[in-house]
Amino acid sequence: MCNYDLPMRWQRLGIYWEALKGNLTVLPFDVYNALLWVLLPNRKFFDPSVVPNLGVLPANWATIRGELDELVANHELPSSVDLDKGQIRLAAPGAWRMFFFRVFGIDVPENQRLCPRTWEVLREIPGLYSAMFSVLEPGQRLALHTGPTKGTYRVHLGMVVPEPDRCWLEVAGERRHWHEGELMVFDEGYPHRAVNEGDQRRVALVLDVIRDMPWPWLARLNHWVLRRMTRLRRWQEGARRTVVY
Repeated sequence: MCNYDLPMRWQRLGIYWEALKGNLTVLPFDVYNALLWVLLPNRKFFDPSVVPNLGVLPANWATIRGELDELVANHELPSSVDLDKGQIRLAAPGAWRMFFFRVFGIDVPENQRLCPRTWEVLREIPGLYSAMFSVLEPGQRLALHTGPTKGTYRVHLGMVVPEPDRCWLEVAGERRHWHEGELMVFDEGYPHRAVNEGDQRRVALVLDVIRDMPWPWLARLNHWVLRRMTRLRRWQEGARRTVVY
């Protein structure tokens, strides 16, 4: 763990290391992420316009919310550790629940059929790599962490945010609050965490969308790397475990 008695610059390195080491998976993916840190403009948050057709989400918020309400009323959503046992590092079982439509390029058709209108809307977004409802239970927080790749944009749409002042996302020290029907787009390559200090659930629709690249060769490489990630047994098995019956 980070020693807060150290000078500030070493504290920051320690904090970043704690966030990064959980995603040291396969060396080629880590090398690729290092390449993207060098080649891409590094910004924590983006204007939602960077993702084509993303406006369909707030435009259809009421429809998506209706299916979400019906879903949670009739089904218990899987805990994050059901997808990947390594998620125990981020949150205790039951603290963070997920409902996946697509997991790292792997469709979950059983779940798509439970929310057909939402899935229809999601299919309008080109380059959709992952999509889920993310439920953070009252009084819970996700530990500081990084995503597995900088090759996608991470998108949040606030779905159920009864206490916005007490629910927040922090990306490399910059804090923003969810609001129902509003979008946030950020780079999950930065260490980030989510916190719900409220007394009620916070639910967001969370997407990973393939990131635009400045050169055709890098775009082709990015698609190749993401296809290889899709084939990892870790995600193939995880997708099967997230089916809701």
